[in-house]
Amino acid sequence: MREGGRDGGEDRGNYKLFSCTSQPACRRPRRRRREPRAMASAPKAACAATEARGRCLVASCNILSGETILEEDPLIAFPLPDSLEHAMICDWCMAPCASMAQQLEHAADLESGAVQLPFVEGEDSCECTPCRRGCDAQFCSPACESAAWDVYHGVLCPAVSGRAEEAIDAFEEHAHETDELFLFGARLVAMVYSTLQATPGGLCSYYAPQCDDRGGKYVGCGALPPDCRCLIEASRCGRCVASALDRTGLAQFCTAVYWELPAATAAKAECRARCDESLALLHEAIHACQAGHAAGQAAKVAGQVVGQVASQAAGQGAKVAGGVARRAAGPPPAGLWPSIQDWGILLGLLRQNALCVEVAAPLAGLLPALRDWCATRGGGTMGLSGAESGRTKRKRGACAGASPVREYRKGGAGECRGGSPTPETSQAASLSRVIDSLPEEAWGAVQGSALFRTVACANHSCAPNAQVRFERGNARLRLLALRPIGVGEHITLSYIDHNETAGVAARRKALREYGFVCDCTACGPV
Repeated sequence: MREGGRDGGEDRGNYKLFSCTSQPACRRPRRRRREPRAMASAPKAACAATEARGRCLVASCNILSGETILEEDPLIAFPLPDSLEHAMICDWCMAPCASMAQQLEHAADLESGAVQLPFVEGEDSCECTPCRRGCDAQFCSPACESAAWDVYHGVLCPAVSGRAEEAIDAFEEHAHETDELFLFGARLVAMVYSTLQATPGGLCSYYAPQCDDRGGKYVGCGALPPDCRCLIEASRCGRCVASALDRTGLAQFCTAVYWELPAATAAKAECRARCDESLALLHEAIHACQAGHAAGQAAKVAGQVVGQVASQAAGQGAKVAGGVARRAAGPPPAGLWPSIQDWGILLGLLRQNALCVEVAAPLAGLLPALRDWCATRGGGTMGLSGAESGRTKRKRGACAGASPVREYRKGGAGECRGGSPTPETSQAASLSRVIDSLPEEAWGAVQGSALFRTVACANHSCAPNAQVRFERGNARLRLLALRPIGVGEHITLSYIDHNETAGVAARRKALREYGFVCDCTACGPV
């Protein structure tokens, strides 16, 4: 089955947050009024199963060239760490999650409050929603924060304890040095744990026997109250994990073991070794986070018991809390999920199914307009285009010692009187220095990776009839028809970036990791 794959490098267009046309003095380019989202039209394609191709995406009606086939929100998304260095974006949906002034301060590595833009107050009201426990994760709305917490962040939030923070830092540092796919893989693992946590009825407990079969009937062994359940023992039950994988939707994706994808034997061994190292660090992070959660919950339950029931029950509650504390101080338990094989399968799932997400940088529309505003007031920037200015930028933080930019709302064109610059001219000069200090990445797109349930069914073709676009400023996907598609025809994407330029042999070599030899119309029969 040839499901999903990397985005084929399609032209996603230049998506701007607002107009970059020249405006009157001290006026921000007016943001388009956000209209209520109309109800999405019914998808024009659906997943189907075939004997020859396995699961595939099939047109359910005739589709015109340029027509939207479907729109889809990701099952789970992951902003690339490099993008977080120069943009404040939502950890859940990848939308901007800060005001333009805050985005500019973040990209230029300035202190908070250092930049005040020459725009009318009230037009830039975007605010960041922090993690409920106070870690570094940031979101564009309380709804996104809640969704992320329920799906993955609640399991691996580093703010639960000092030990959890150290363990997660160690895991992330290893991933940055070896393979950042491990970071996305950790989110899938957390997804499964969150699903286990939300399972109604008796979950396996870290303090109770494992699940087993009794007289042919599956029995969950949640021996403690719900607030006391820990997920670690649940993860050691194969039935619980299989059920959770099915409920998350991860079981529907095709996959392969990650270290089996490279062709060379030496590369396979090296990849397996890196996976072993990352899994050990991930187990430690999971254990530290879950032990921290369980310790707090057990202490809470013990306190409630003390206040409500007799001394015998209170002693039992204190005993549970003490047991949690002892387990929290020890190493991760043996047999903790995922096993190395499961870890390899999850990573392979991502490698074969995750799409590249590219959305417009939060500053993409502001910087050209702001540069023009500064130039018309004698502030500099020499009228450079965004690309030219990006190539002449100083290193990040080069203007950290500059005076804070102040906002002035008086004056027109920044005239000089008696040889002295007006406040507006000084502001323009300061803003120009900030713009020149920005890293080149601040002008580019925000990048990430995401899993999509429906689009993952689309098979590959080196001459695809559809392409993926991200035009809403977040990770919501739009699947666009490149040519007329008839009812019952398979929807295809290119899994590789160079499908239009490389030869047949090069394309087939690039597609080898997906486990098939391409026989599309562009490649011909094998």
